[in-house]
Amino acid sequence: MSTTDLMTTELKVVGRIRTASNATFLGSIGDVSVVYKPIAGESPLWDFPDGCLAHREVAAYRVSQAFGWDIVPHTWLRDGPFGEGMVQLWQETDADHTAVDLIGAEQEPEFGWKRVLEGVDEDDQPVTLIHEDTVALRRMAVFDLVVNNADRKGDHILALPDGHRHGVDHGLTFHRDYKLRTVLWGWLGDPLAADELEGVDRISEGLQGALGDDLADLLSAPEIAALAARCSAVRAAGRFPAPVGGMPAVPWPLF
Repeated sequence: MSTTDLMTTELKVVGRIRTASNATFLGSIGDVSVVYKPIAGESPLWDFPDGCLAHREVAAYRVSQAFGWDIVPHTWLRDGPFGEGMVQLWQETDADHTAVDLIGAEQEPEFGWKRVLEGVDEDDQPVTLIHEDTVALRRMAVFDLVVNNADRKGDHILALPDGHRHGVDHGLTFHRDYKLRTVLWGWLGDPLAADELEGVDRISEGLQGALGDDLADLLSAPEIAALAARCSAVRAAGRFPAPVGGMPAVPWPLF
């Protein structure tokens, strides 16, 4: 289906996704399945006063496109049965794989995973939060640094059957103040790879041109300035940072 058809063909609601904190619906545009989050169904947030969550979701997609890493599925604004909202292409995931997991201490794999934190479960048994050690997740972690993602839960990382990984639910992004909360802390202190630094450079350069123009309709000027400053800071540091300040470093719940 063409981009024009995705904008103009009737959007029909198929069902509601009850696990979401804001009004979120499974919809269809012709034979294309989508996620639909109407602005009217958003719950106000005291610490995200500027703009709306739908605009931040679309802004995250625009930044993902500028990175060139296909992190965020195609996301756009359009009208729907409950008014204007964010629409995103539905992704069929691989039920046999997960990119982030909470496991018992004795289950920790030897290779291919990074340890994030340790704790105890409701039965006081030791558990470990781990995530894949892959290029796709490293790039997602860099993306989260740049967009200042305050809510990278484990279930916000979709494992696709072809091995690709998509990130979703980006309403809590682009705050002017440091808000990074993520489960992707496994590379703390590691140097950024050359391609990761080049990706950050693409965002910095894009903010001076087409990307900056696109974001001007979605974010406030101070938020765009803070985005540019984060790119500069990530580029100057050249490595994955440690958590900052006294705020929680991971979202709650983790999944």
